[in-house]
Amino acid sequence: MDEVGREAAVPRDFARANGEVYELNRQGKLNEQVLAEFAREHQYEEMTATIALFCGTKSEVIESLLKNASHEGLIVACKAAKISWATAQLFCRPAFLNTRFQRKNWLKQGMVSWNCRRAALKEP
Repeated sequence: MDEVGREAAVPRDFARANGEVYELNRQGKLNEQVLAEFAREHQYEEMTATIALFCGTKSEVIESLLKNASHEGLIVACKAAKISWATAQLFCRPAFLNTRFQRKNWLKQGMVSWNCRRAALKEP
């Protein structure tokens, strides 16, 4: 099991991290570099809360994507949040990241996400 998977297995309370991330964002200090640093420093709650904020969803939703053995949902969330591949790699299993097919799938998933958002905007 990878480190993110181990971290995801522990029950979490995101209230503190959500508040911290919200405040960083309010001050204009929250960006992808900060997210990457949270991931590198194994600050799981802050990383999860940041991805959630960038996606406009709850931390618990992102946590469930992080716990999933398939990273498809997480990839779609990262693309929706405009998180780069380099940063997204920090959240995914190393074996998942090493093939060209998987990188192409990342781009394909991004197009699916974009098309879904565009279609949702057209709805009355």
